[in-house]
Amino acid sequence: QAAGAFDEEWALAEFCERWSLNQDGIAKLRSLPPSLQQRVMAEFHAPPHLSDFNGKFIMFCVRMAKENWFEVRATRSAQTSEPYTDGVDDPALLEFIQTWCLNEHAVLKMQSLPLELQQRVMAEFSPPPHAANVSDKLFH
Repeated sequence: QAAGAFDEEWALAEFCERWSLNQDGIAKLRSLPPSLQQRVMAEFHAPPHLSDFNGKFIMFCVRMAKENWFEVRATRSAQTSEPYTDGVDDPALLEFIQTWCLNEHAVLKMQSLPLELQQRVMAEFSPPPHAANVSDKLFH
């Protein structure tokens, strides 16, 4: 397994050098889960006329992370039970719960909030693209 980690680190270093990534680009790549890092490195291509690939690369990583998040969410939703909606009468809250497939704990916490704070949470909630359990990210 140590050899595998060395190979992955070498592949990351080689990729960063090939594309002349700056610290921001390298940090963005390292912030991704290993499986997504591999996918990004395999699929990233930039027009040859560009002299600085960093902005294009960072935006590519953001797009890939979002796509990955939706793929993971769709897979997880297909494999898990429905979101917890017992006793939810507010249509906006119901839509939020269903959109994020929230569990009972997260729903009960949302319902305990004052209406203004509920609305703020619903407007501002933006989990990381690779979040495995969105319910756990809601109040952390």
